[in-house]
Amino acid sequence: MDDPQAVYGTPERVLSDPRLDRQGKRAILKAWERDARALARAEDEVMSGGEPNLLDRVLKALKRVSDGDRGDGPGAPRRPKGSEGGKR
Repeated sequence: MDDPQAVYGTPERVLSDPRLDRQGKRAILKAWERDARALARAEDEVMSGGEPNLLDRVLKALKRVSDGDRGDGPGAPRRPKGSEGGKR
């Protein structure tokens, strides 16, 4: 995907997309991370593109994917420990 932000708007929307499996979410978020890091470097060099850098949010979303979170979206209720779906 060339521009995850244009398609999803936020990293949390990637997490909540039911069409994507964990691997698909990770691939999109990793691409987004690369873009966000490049934007951060440009901002450090005072070449800001005017878009907000979502690197922190992308990294948090990647952690949720790595931790096995199904990514039902922001504000979604979390399953209690020991319930269906694995460990937290």
